[in-house]
Amino acid sequence: MKKKLQTKKKMDKKMKLILAVVKENKSEEKGFWKRLLFS
Repeated sequence: MKKKLQTKKKMDKKMKLILAVVKENKSEEKGFWKRLLFS
């Protein structure tokens, strides 16, 4: 049970990291898709 909680904490940390990266890349991503679609 304790181990599961630890992995959940690790996952939460990972998710926060991923979300932060996604937020930062959102505008870049839009530009990327535009280039992809209109090239």
